Amino acid sequence: LEGCSLVTPGAALLFQKALRYYLLSSGGYNHTDKLSYLKNHPDSLDIACIDPWLNYMYSNENMSFMSVGTDENRFDKTQRLVNSTFDAPIRYLNVCGNYRTIDTNCSICEKCCMTILMLDIIGKTDIMKERFDIPMYRKLAEKRYIAKVLVYAKQDPYYQEIIQNARQTGYSLEAHTTLKDKLMVRFIDSPIHNFLRNITFIHAIGKAIKDKIEK
Repeated sequence: LEGCSLVTPGAALLFQKALRYYLLSSGGYNHTDKLSYLKNHPDSLDIACIDPWLNYMYSNENMSFMSVGTDENRFDKTQRLVNSTFDAPIRYLNVCGNYRTIDTNCSICEKCCMTILMLDIIGKTDIMKERFDIPMYRKLAEKRYIAKVLVYAKQDPYYQEIIQNARQTGYSLEAHTTLKDKLMVRFIDSPIHNFLRNITFIHAIGKAIKDKIEK
């Protein structure tokens, strides 16, 4: 989420009288990859891309901030989590990016879909069936999300990572989406779609449908 690199340390500083160190978890790819992404996407609004410069600037005389986990990508972290003998993360894992379902995982937002797809590729989806609504993901998000991964693979390091690991495990992404979904993904970012979104009544209908699905 844009801005989380400021929000997280800001919240931690509320406890600076009780904590000496705060470990900031890597978003899933290391500093070199982040800087490379920023170089190739200069218009990116993701402040996490400049974490290498920001992380140590949050520190003060009471609390020191440090980055951890930059040696592992998101897929590696997911795999280590489900193979761990420590079950607390599995029972309480919350990756959701939907503010409306902050106490659980909505199972259809970008972060939820990414995690479930990685679990599918690893073959460990059942382990997280209590934390995610897998049937909802299958019905409402799976085909469209996988289509997005395939269509924008060259533009997103997370998608590249997913495709690479799917190939290694023999998981067929193509078998879990359709040409119609790929075309729809391309249409959503097209100029004509952006034009239609600016028409008031069409935008209102689209928003109503989206809100109904998220509920």
